[in-house]
Amino acid sequence: MLWRTFARDLFSRGERVNAKSTRIRTAMLLAAPLVLVAVAGWWGTGRPATADAARTPADLAAATSGGRESTAAETAEAADTAADSTGWPNLFGPRHNSVSAETGIRTLWPAEGPPVLWERPVGTGYNSPIAQDDQLILLHRQGDEEHLECFHVETGQTLWRTSYPTSYQNKYHYSHGPYSTPALDDERIYAVSAEGCLHCVRRDDGRIEWRRPLYEEYGVKLGAFAVAASPLVDGPRLIFNLGAGDRGAGIIALDKLTGQTLWTATDHAASCATPCAATLHGRRLVFVVTYEGLVALESETGRVLWQIEHRPKAPDSINATSPLVVGDRVVMVSGPGPGALVVRVLADGQYEELWRDRRVLDSQFNNLVCVGDHLYGFSSKRQDGATFRCVELDTGRLRWHWVSDLARGCVLAVDGHFLLWGEHGHLAALEIDTTRPLVRSLTTSPLLETPCYSAPALHRGLLFVRNEQKLVCLNLRRETAELTSYGAEPRE
Repeated sequence: MLWRTFARDLFSRGERVNAKSTRIRTAMLLAAPLVLVAVAGWWGTGRPATADAARTPADLAAATSGGRESTAAETAEAADTAADSTGWPNLFGPRHNSVSAETGIRTLWPAEGPPVLWERPVGTGYNSPIAQDDQLILLHRQGDEEHLECFHVETGQTLWRTSYPTSYQNKYHYSHGPYSTPALDDERIYAVSAEGCLHCVRRDDGRIEWRRPLYEEYGVKLGAFAVAASPLVDGPRLIFNLGAGDRGAGIIALDKLTGQTLWTATDHAASCATPCAATLHGRRLVFVVTYEGLVALESETGRVLWQIEHRPKAPDSINATSPLVVGDRVVMVSGPGPGALVVRVLADGQYEELWRDRRVLDSQFNNLVCVGDHLYGFSSKRQDGATFRCVELDTGRLRWHWVSDLARGCVLAVDGHFLLWGEHGHLAALEIDTTRPLVRSLTTSPLLETPCYSAPALHRGLLFVRNEQKLVCLNLRRETAELTSYGAEPRE
């Protein structure tokens, strides 16, 4: 079983980086009181939905089979339109690249961090919150139940909660799950349990429309950890790295309305990464990092265009960093071991390799961000600790690296800055610069107890972070009165 290094390394709770913390400048924050949004209708005190309310894909097929099938062009157009939406509807944001289009974000705060708008106790899990409109969604576990819970983004009030039983037990001293982050569209939420059961849940009231125990159906055996891959909504399809390689279903696409299987592809096992999709050269493509490496497929048909083996060779290791599409280039990073790989997708659907490097960027489970022609991410844990790095996208040249208390963190880009969330609960803001790290703020003490493996979500100027005890909403909205008080220059 290739899991022990994953246990020790990917989710390591080792010593924090013994780096000299950057001295924090403080500023007086003037914040006007927030007006709480009134809650009505189903946002009241409805009963939690249960798995007993779910329908099978066969129950729904008749209701939807009368509609004509979308063409490839229509599907691509719909998918690209959805990608232009706001909010944080899935892991790594609306465009699957950890970049937000929001502005007016506060990046200077006191040493103790930004103001907390609200916080709620939650259960276990390494997945991330997602947000859209007035809803914040989190999948977490308490006792022998997993809860898909919907909170109001401004108040933290529970709007509804859907629960189903779980018996998964991690054999090491790590989380009992869930690990997979849900994804949503306009009307539905798609969530994968620790044991590989996919639930389609209505956004308005939490009612389960259909469910499929995919791991049970395809005979996929769990390793040492819960299911960690997250689903991708792409037009009418739901795409998932299932890992049923012996059944030709390493990757599977389902009809998102009914749950029926549309296609299966590859003999690959599952990774911990999430697929991403893009329209390149007039063709809708999906890129999936599997256990074996990087795979490119046609989204509509599942036809495999190419695959590149790229994975750690050491025993007990697994790919866990999700791919990133930048124009016609695709980035895959895996560490420690093979490192970074960048390819260009050609007009005929094939690819050319631009570069690969074992050491310049070898993220273990941390996400990647590209701004302009530069790639940013965290390295793996080495003898001198993990560092945040800036790398030229076209050449692989390292421009700079930053040593901090963040260790292996997560990054998102917004309003000309990076927000960095560290695995030990520290939060930092850096001005985006290709020549050197320009630190705006860095908390001197953790905001949450370690470990903090879940990527943050940003929505309406609010940053949502979690560990396995709390979900916290940080207010990053920059009020008008603050614009003149933040005159400090960024520092290295």
